[in-house]
Amino acid sequence: MTPAELQHPLPAALEVLRRWAPTLDVEAAAGRAPIQWLNPWDEVPSPERTASYGDLDPPPKAVTVLPRDQANRFAVTQPARVDALAEWLTARIATLLPPPGSHRVRDLLTCIADLMVTWIAVDPDILLLTPADGAVHLLHRTGDRTTRFSFIRAEEPPPTSPVAVADLLSFLLPVTPTRGVRFALRPGPVDVPGLHEVDERTVYESLCRAAYLHATAIGRPGLELARLAVRLVQDVLDTALATAGPPATWHAANVPERARFTAEGTPGCVVLAGPERVCRIDIGFLSPAGPGPGTVGGGLFNDPALCDAAGCDSCCRDR
Repeated sequence: MTPAELQHPLPAALEVLRRWAPTLDVEAAAGRAPIQWLNPWDEVPSPERTASYGDLDPPPKAVTVLPRDQANRFAVTQPARVDALAEWLTARIATLLPPPGSHRVRDLLTCIADLMVTWIAVDPDILLLTPADGAVHLLHRTGDRTTRFSFIRAEEPPPTSPVAVADLLSFLLPVTPTRGVRFALRPGPVDVPGLHEVDERTVYESLCRAAYLHATAIGRPGLELARLAVRLVQDVLDTALATAGPPATWHAANVPERARFTAEGTPGCVVLAGPERVCRIDIGFLSPAGPGPGTVGGGLFNDPALCDAAGCDSCCRDR
């Protein structure tokens, strides 16, 4: 197998999938097929030919083509095609995960489907394979290059890094054409100007609300990615808390109680001081938010419509 070179941020999204579903691993294998525009897959290739395009053994039992909108095939967004791939991935990968599954994994699979359909290539061909080996396979073609994505049961949890979480979060929360919000975890120190003790819940609510509203405003392509942004922020904060160790005290500098992300914002900092370790989170592009829905102390947004849309429960820690 030749590992495929994947375009950012797909590697980060796949690593977050391994992190949130530790019984799952993902392979991306590079291959070749007849050039896309001269040999369209209007007629589905045979399982044996498909296997040769994707370096897959044994061949799949059956092959289907992910349908495309012929009238709008080169559009920047293709929500119907993204939804179809997300539903297929969710249903197939659910067979590899222990019940009852995970809301955040489903949101992440929508993001992965969007990246495969509209981000890493223009109008790609995608073949959906019925496996002969119990795994989940799809074949992605752009030009004459193919990538076989295989989702398989992991023998042991694969190693992951919170850096992937921060990378994907930066992609979902752009603030300039070339830069996104950065969440950087690092060891202390607590010697930060303006640092003061804060309530844990206040930090969760402020940053999760800011991420949700920002992702909703820039919209790629709707509510699922806004929920995903919230879950990624929760992962960063949970990782910092686990690193510092309980019981940790929370401190913040330049993290408004009602925050938003803007290009004119300034860096903020959250510090968790545990019994033996200190963990620091540096956050970019923070500004105070103006009047709007949500006040600290009644759920993530204190607004039933926003809380329900974000998949949040009353204590802001829905998984």
